[in-house]
Amino acid sequence: MMGDFSSDITIEILHRVPAKFIPKLKIVCKLWKSIITDPIFIDSHLQFNTSNSPQILLFSPQNSVRIIDSKSWSISHELKLVRKKNWTKTTCFGGSCDGLICLYDLKTGFADVINPATKEKINLINPSLNPKWDYSTSSFCLGFDPLKKIYKVVRFCWINDQNGCIFEVCNVNCGDISWRQIEGKFRVSFISTGVYFNGVLYWLAQSDINAKICLFLFDLKEEKISIFDETKCDILINIGNYNNIQLVQLAGRFALVTGTENLMNIFIMGGNVNNWQHKYQIRVPNESIMRPVFITGRKILMRDFSFKELKYYDLERDLFESCLAIIDDENWCCAHVESLVMLNCSKF
Repeated sequence: MMGDFSSDITIEILHRVPAKFIPKLKIVCKLWKSIITDPIFIDSHLQFNTSNSPQILLFSPQNSVRIIDSKSWSISHELKLVRKKNWTKTTCFGGSCDGLICLYDLKTGFADVINPATKEKINLINPSLNPKWDYSTSSFCLGFDPLKKIYKVVRFCWINDQNGCIFEVCNVNCGDISWRQIEGKFRVSFISTGVYFNGVLYWLAQSDINAKICLFLFDLKEEKISIFDETKCDILINIGNYNNIQLVQLAGRFALVTGTENLMNIFIMGGNVNNWQHKYQIRVPNESIMRPVFITGRKILMRDFSFKELKYYDLERDLFESCLAIIDDENWCCAHVESLVMLNCSKF
Protein backbone atom coordinates (compact mmCIF):
# COMPACT_ATOMS: atom_id res chain seq x y z
CA MET A 1 0.00 0.00 0.00
CA MET A 2 2.77 2.45 0.88
CA GLY A 3 4.55 3.85 -2.17
CA ASP A 4 1.49 3.70 -4.41
CA PHE A 5 0.72 7.25 -5.57
CA SER A 6 -3.07 6.92 -5.41
CA SER A 7 -2.82 5.31 -1.96
CA ASP A 8 -0.57 8.10 -0.68
CA ILE A 9 -3.01 10.78 -1.86
CA THR A 10 -5.93 8.89 -0.30
CA ILE A 11 -4.07 8.64 3.01
CA GLU A 12 -3.40 12.38 3.06
CA ILE A 13 -7.11 13.03 2.43
CA LEU A 14 -8.25 10.55 5.08
CA HIS A 15 -5.89 12.07 7.66
CA ARG A 16 -8.07 15.18 7.50
CA VAL A 17 -11.38 13.35 7.94
CA PRO A 18 -12.69 13.27 11.55
CA ALA A 19 -12.40 9.80 13.07
CA LYS A 20 -16.15 9.51 13.70
CA PHE A 21 -16.83 9.56 9.91
CA ILE A 22 -14.04 7.24 8.76
CA PRO A 23 -15.60 3.82 9.63
CA LYS A 24 -18.45 4.59 7.21
CA LEU A 25 -15.94 5.12 4.38
CA LYS A 26 -14.84 1.47 4.39
CA ILE A 27 -17.68 0.67 2.00
CA VAL A 28 -16.40 3.11 -0.67
CA CYS A 29 -13.99 0.60 -2.20
CA LYS A 30 -11.53 -2.16 -1.31
CA LEU A 31 -8.57 0.25 -1.35
CA TRP A 32 -10.15 2.57 1.20
CA LYS A 33 -11.14 -0.34 3.42
CA SER A 34 -7.59 -1.73 3.36
CA ILE A 35 -6.18 1.70 4.26
CA ILE A 36 -8.66 2.44 7.04
CA THR A 37 -8.13 -0.91 8.78
CA ASP A 38 -4.32 -0.80 8.47
CA PRO A 39 -2.68 -0.30 11.94
CA ILE A 40 -0.09 1.98 10.31
CA PHE A 41 -2.85 4.31 9.08
CA ILE A 42 -4.65 4.20 12.44
CA ASP A 43 -1.44 5.36 14.10
CA SER A 44 -0.64 8.03 11.49
CA HIS A 45 -4.21 9.38 11.67
CA LEU A 46 -3.82 9.66 15.46
CA GLN A 47 -0.49 11.51 15.15
CA PHE A 48 -1.89 13.91 12.52
CA ASN A 49 -4.91 14.79 14.64
CA THR A 50 -2.85 15.11 17.81
CA SER A 51 -0.80 17.81 16.08
CA ASN A 52 -3.52 19.56 14.09
CA SER A 53 -6.94 19.04 15.71
CA PRO A 54 -6.82 19.52 19.49
CA GLN A 55 -10.09 18.97 21.31
CA ILE A 56 -11.33 19.51 24.84
CA LEU A 57 -13.13 16.87 26.88
CA LEU A 58 -15.62 18.11 29.49
CA PHE A 59 -16.86 15.48 31.92
CA SER A 60 -19.99 15.69 34.07
CA PRO A 61 -20.33 12.78 36.54
CA GLN A 62 -24.10 13.35 36.75
CA ASN A 63 -24.87 13.78 33.07
CA SER A 64 -22.51 13.36 30.12
CA VAL A 65 -19.16 13.59 28.38
CA ARG A 66 -18.86 16.47 25.88
CA ILE A 67 -15.99 16.65 23.38
CA ILE A 68 -15.48 20.16 22.01
CA ASP A 69 -13.60 21.24 18.88
CA SER A 70 -11.13 23.93 19.99
CA LYS A 71 -11.30 25.80 16.67
CA SER A 72 -15.05 26.11 16.15
CA TRP A 73 -16.06 25.51 19.81
CA SER A 74 -18.79 23.21 18.52
CA ILE A 75 -19.67 19.86 20.12
CA SER A 76 -17.99 16.98 18.28
CA HIS A 77 -19.45 14.23 20.48
CA GLU A 78 -21.77 14.07 23.46
CA LEU A 79 -22.15 10.83 25.40
CA LYS A 80 -25.06 10.53 27.79
CA LEU A 81 -24.03 8.40 30.74
CA VAL A 82 -26.17 5.26 30.98
CA ARG A 83 -25.66 3.77 34.41
CA LYS A 84 -25.22 0.05 34.89
CA LYS A 85 -27.32 -1.86 37.35
CA ASN A 86 -24.65 -1.84 40.08
CA TRP A 87 -23.18 1.63 39.43
CA THR A 88 -23.85 4.43 41.88
CA LYS A 89 -24.88 7.97 40.93
CA THR A 90 -21.31 9.26 40.88
CA THR A 91 -19.25 8.26 37.85
CA CYS A 92 -15.58 9.30 37.88
CA PHE A 93 -13.14 10.10 35.09
CA GLY A 94 -10.01 7.97 34.72
CA GLY A 95 -8.25 9.87 31.95
CA SER A 96 -8.04 10.30 28.18
CA CYS A 97 -5.32 8.60 26.13
CA ASP A 98 -5.07 8.44 22.31
CA GLY A 99 -8.80 9.00 21.87
CA LEU A 100 -9.85 6.48 24.52
CA ILE A 101 -11.46 7.52 27.80
CA CYS A 102 -11.88 5.65 31.08
CA LEU A 103 -14.95 6.02 33.32
CA TYR A 104 -15.37 4.21 36.64
CA ASP A 105 -17.73 3.88 39.58
CA LEU A 106 -16.27 5.03 42.88
CA LYS A 107 -18.20 2.62 45.10
CA THR A 108 -17.98 -0.67 43.22
CA GLY A 109 -14.72 -0.32 41.28
CA PHE A 110 -16.44 -1.13 37.97
CA ALA A 111 -14.91 0.60 34.93
CA ASP A 112 -15.42 1.12 31.19
CA VAL A 113 -12.97 2.15 28.47
CA ILE A 114 -14.68 3.92 25.55
CA ASN A 115 -13.72 5.26 22.14
CA PRO A 116 -16.33 7.99 21.52
CA ALA A 117 -15.41 8.27 17.82
CA THR A 118 -15.80 4.60 16.89
CA LYS A 119 -18.45 3.94 19.59
CA GLU A 120 -16.59 0.93 20.96
CA LYS A 121 -16.76 0.19 24.68
CA ILE A 122 -15.16 -2.47 26.81
CA ASN A 123 -16.18 -3.39 30.37
CA LEU A 124 -13.31 -4.12 32.76
CA ILE A 125 -14.24 -7.09 34.90
CA ASN A 126 -14.07 -6.32 38.61
CA PRO A 127 -12.71 -9.02 40.93
CA SER A 128 -14.75 -10.04 43.96
CA LEU A 129 -15.28 -7.13 46.30
CA ASN A 130 -12.82 -7.27 49.20
CA PRO A 131 -14.36 -5.98 52.46
CA LYS A 132 -10.93 -4.75 53.61
CA TRP A 133 -10.52 -2.47 50.59
CA ASP A 134 -11.92 1.05 50.76
CA TYR A 135 -13.25 1.51 47.21
CA SER A 136 -14.36 5.08 47.96
CA THR A 137 -10.65 6.07 47.95
CA SER A 138 -9.83 4.24 44.72
CA SER A 139 -8.67 6.03 41.58
CA PHE A 140 -8.20 4.80 38.02
CA CYS A 141 -5.84 6.04 35.29
CA LEU A 142 -5.58 5.01 31.62
CA GLY A 143 -2.29 4.81 29.72
CA PHE A 144 -0.43 3.10 26.86
CA ASP A 145 2.33 0.46 27.05
CA PRO A 146 4.59 1.41 24.10
CA LEU A 147 6.51 -1.88 24.33
CA LYS A 148 3.57 -4.28 24.01
CA LYS A 149 1.44 -1.74 22.09
CA ILE A 150 -1.55 -2.19 24.40
CA TYR A 151 -3.59 0.12 26.62
CA LYS A 152 -3.75 -0.47 30.35
CA VAL A 153 -5.82 0.82 33.25
CA VAL A 154 -4.16 1.13 36.65
CA ARG A 155 -6.04 1.63 39.89
CA PHE A 156 -5.02 2.07 43.50
CA CYS A 157 -7.15 1.33 46.53
CA TRP A 158 -6.69 1.89 50.28
CA ILE A 159 -6.58 -1.16 52.59
CA ASN A 160 -8.28 -0.30 55.87
CA ASP A 161 -6.54 -2.71 58.23
CA GLN A 162 -3.01 -2.25 56.81
CA ASN A 163 -2.82 1.56 56.58
CA GLY A 164 -1.57 1.52 53.01
CA CYS A 165 -2.69 1.25 49.39
CA ILE A 166 -2.28 -1.41 46.73
CA PHE A 167 -2.07 -1.14 42.94
CA GLU A 168 -3.77 -3.29 40.30
CA VAL A 169 -3.40 -3.22 36.51
CA CYS A 170 -5.63 -4.48 33.70
CA ASN A 171 -4.92 -4.84 29.97
CA VAL A 172 -7.61 -3.20 27.83
CA ASN A 173 -7.36 -4.20 24.16
CA CYS A 174 -5.56 -7.54 23.99
CA GLY A 175 -8.23 -10.05 25.07
CA ASP A 176 -7.03 -10.52 28.67
CA ILE A 177 -9.00 -8.08 30.84
CA SER A 178 -8.41 -9.65 34.25
CA TRP A 179 -6.92 -7.53 37.05
CA ARG A 180 -3.56 -8.41 38.57
CA GLN A 181 -2.05 -6.95 41.72
CA ILE A 182 1.31 -5.17 41.73
CA GLU A 183 3.65 -6.35 44.46
CA GLY A 184 3.98 -4.05 47.46
CA LYS A 185 1.85 -1.78 49.66
CA PHE A 186 2.49 1.93 49.83
CA ARG A 187 1.87 4.34 52.69
CA VAL A 188 1.06 7.46 50.71
CA SER A 189 -1.95 9.71 50.19
CA PHE A 190 -2.48 10.87 46.60
CA ILE A 191 -3.03 14.61 46.17
CA SER A 192 -3.48 14.70 42.39
CA THR A 193 -5.18 12.62 39.72
CA GLY A 194 -2.97 10.43 37.55
CA VAL A 195 -1.45 11.85 34.37
CA TYR A 196 -0.14 9.72 31.49
CA PHE A 197 3.04 10.70 29.64
CA ASN A 198 5.35 8.67 27.41
CA GLY A 199 4.68 5.19 28.83
CA VAL A 200 4.48 6.29 32.48
CA LEU A 201 1.66 7.29 34.84
CA TYR A 202 2.45 10.08 37.32
CA TRP A 203 0.80 11.13 40.58
CA LEU A 204 1.66 13.68 43.24
CA ALA A 205 1.49 12.06 46.65
CA GLN A 206 2.25 12.78 50.29
CA SER A 207 4.06 10.29 52.47
CA ASP A 208 2.02 9.08 55.44
CA ILE A 209 5.31 8.53 57.29
CA ASN A 210 7.03 11.93 57.06
CA ALA A 211 4.35 14.08 55.30
CA LYS A 212 6.76 14.98 52.47
CA ILE A 213 5.51 15.51 48.91
CA CYS A 214 6.72 12.96 46.36
CA LEU A 215 6.27 12.02 42.71
CA PHE A 216 4.75 8.56 42.36
CA LEU A 217 5.48 6.82 39.02
CA PHE A 218 4.08 3.66 37.45
CA ASP A 219 6.03 2.36 34.44
CA LEU A 220 3.47 0.71 32.13
CA LYS A 221 6.15 -1.27 30.26
CA GLU A 222 7.76 -2.94 33.27
CA GLU A 223 4.74 -2.56 35.58
CA LYS A 224 6.99 -1.22 38.32
CA ILE A 225 6.51 1.63 40.80
CA SER A 226 9.08 4.32 41.61
CA ILE A 227 8.83 7.04 44.25
CA PHE A 228 10.84 10.27 44.04
CA ASP A 229 10.96 12.59 47.05
CA GLU A 230 12.88 15.88 47.40
CA THR A 231 16.18 14.02 47.90
CA LYS A 232 15.82 12.57 44.37
CA CYS A 233 13.88 15.38 42.69
CA ASP A 234 14.97 18.97 43.38
CA ILE A 235 11.74 20.58 42.19
CA LEU A 236 9.94 19.11 45.21
CA ILE A 237 12.15 20.85 47.81
CA ASN A 238 10.05 24.02 48.08
CA ILE A 239 6.78 22.65 46.76
CA GLY A 240 5.16 22.82 50.19
CA ASN A 241 5.22 26.63 49.90
CA TYR A 242 2.86 26.50 46.89
CA ASN A 243 -0.86 25.99 46.63
CA ASN A 244 -2.94 24.52 43.81
CA ILE A 245 -0.25 22.03 42.71
CA GLN A 246 -1.11 20.17 39.49
CA LEU A 247 0.35 17.71 37.02
CA VAL A 248 -0.60 18.10 33.35
CA GLN A 249 0.59 17.18 29.85
CA LEU A 250 1.18 20.28 27.71
CA ALA A 251 2.20 20.36 24.03
CA GLY A 252 3.61 16.84 24.20
CA ARG A 253 5.60 17.63 27.36
CA PHE A 254 5.01 16.70 30.99
CA ALA A 255 4.51 19.69 33.30
CA LEU A 256 4.16 20.55 36.97
CA VAL A 257 2.05 23.63 37.73
CA THR A 258 2.19 25.59 40.99
CA GLY A 259 0.50 28.72 42.26
CA THR A 260 1.38 31.45 44.77
CA GLU A 261 -1.20 34.20 45.27
CA ASN A 262 -1.82 35.53 41.72
CA LEU A 263 1.12 33.83 40.00
CA MET A 264 1.08 30.54 38.09
CA ASN A 265 4.41 28.81 37.48
CA ILE A 266 4.73 26.10 34.84
CA PHE A 267 7.75 23.77 35.01
CA ILE A 268 8.45 21.47 32.03
CA MET A 269 10.20 18.14 32.63
CA GLY A 270 13.29 17.37 30.55
CA GLY A 271 14.57 13.85 29.98
CA ASN A 272 13.73 12.63 33.51
CA VAL A 273 12.20 13.70 36.82
CA ASN A 274 15.50 15.28 37.92
CA ASN A 275 15.51 17.76 35.03
CA TRP A 276 12.96 20.62 35.05
CA GLN A 277 12.79 23.99 33.30
CA HIS A 278 10.84 26.96 34.69
CA LYS A 279 9.09 27.68 31.38
CA TYR A 280 6.30 30.15 32.16
CA GLN A 281 5.26 32.53 34.91
CA ILE A 282 1.76 33.90 34.40
CA ARG A 283 -0.08 36.54 36.41
CA VAL A 284 -3.58 35.22 37.10
CA PRO A 285 -6.52 37.62 37.55
CA ASN A 286 -7.76 38.21 41.10
CA GLU A 287 -10.17 35.58 42.45
CA SER A 288 -9.39 33.18 39.58
CA ILE A 289 -8.27 29.59 40.13
CA MET A 290 -6.87 28.24 36.87
CA ARG A 291 -5.52 25.04 35.37
CA PRO A 292 -3.78 24.81 31.96
CA VAL A 293 -5.38 22.40 29.47
CA PHE A 294 -3.09 22.60 26.42
CA ILE A 295 -0.78 24.91 24.47
CA THR A 296 -1.39 25.83 20.85
CA GLY A 297 1.06 28.17 19.16
CA ARG A 298 1.62 31.12 21.50
CA LYS A 299 -1.57 30.57 23.47
CA ILE A 300 -2.37 28.46 26.52
CA LEU A 301 -5.92 27.25 27.02
CA MET A 302 -6.85 27.57 30.70
CA ARG A 303 -9.79 26.38 32.73
CA ASP A 304 -11.01 29.05 35.13
CA PHE A 305 -12.70 27.26 38.02
CA SER A 306 -13.88 30.48 39.68
CA PHE A 307 -15.76 31.86 36.67
CA LYS A 308 -16.69 28.48 35.14
CA GLU A 309 -15.24 29.03 31.68
CA LEU A 310 -12.36 28.23 29.36
CA LYS A 311 -9.96 31.06 28.53
CA TYR A 312 -7.02 31.49 26.17
CA TYR A 313 -3.94 33.17 27.61
CA ASP A 314 -1.90 34.97 24.94
CA LEU A 315 1.79 34.62 25.85
CA GLU A 316 2.86 37.56 23.69
CA ARG A 317 0.17 40.05 24.72
CA ASP A 318 -0.20 38.86 28.34
CA LEU A 319 -4.00 38.83 27.99
CA PHE A 320 -6.84 36.42 28.79
CA GLU A 321 -9.70 35.84 26.33
CA SER A 322 -12.91 33.98 27.23
CA CYS A 323 -13.75 31.05 24.94
CA LEU A 324 -16.47 28.77 26.32
CA ALA A 325 -18.77 28.64 29.33
CA ILE A 326 -18.70 25.42 31.36
CA ILE A 327 -21.83 23.74 32.71
CA ASP A 328 -22.04 23.77 36.52
CA ASP A 329 -21.48 20.07 37.13
CA GLU A 330 -18.69 19.59 34.56
CA ASN A 331 -15.91 19.01 37.05
CA TRP A 332 -13.22 17.64 34.77
CA CYS A 333 -11.59 19.16 31.70
CA CYS A 334 -8.63 17.87 29.68
CA ALA A 335 -7.13 17.76 26.19
CA HIS A 336 -8.48 15.02 23.93
CA VAL A 337 -7.98 13.76 20.38
CA GLU A 338 -10.25 11.78 18.05
CA SER A 339 -8.78 8.43 17.05
CA LEU A 340 -9.49 5.13 15.33
CA VAL A 341 -7.82 3.07 18.09
CA MET A 342 -9.67 -0.25 18.19
CA LEU A 343 -10.85 -1.99 21.35
CA ASN A 344 -11.99 -5.09 19.42
CA CYS A 345 -15.28 -5.26 21.27
CA SER A 346 -18.98 -4.46 20.87
CA LYS A 347 -20.31 -0.99 20.05
CA PHE A 348 -22.69 1.05 22.17
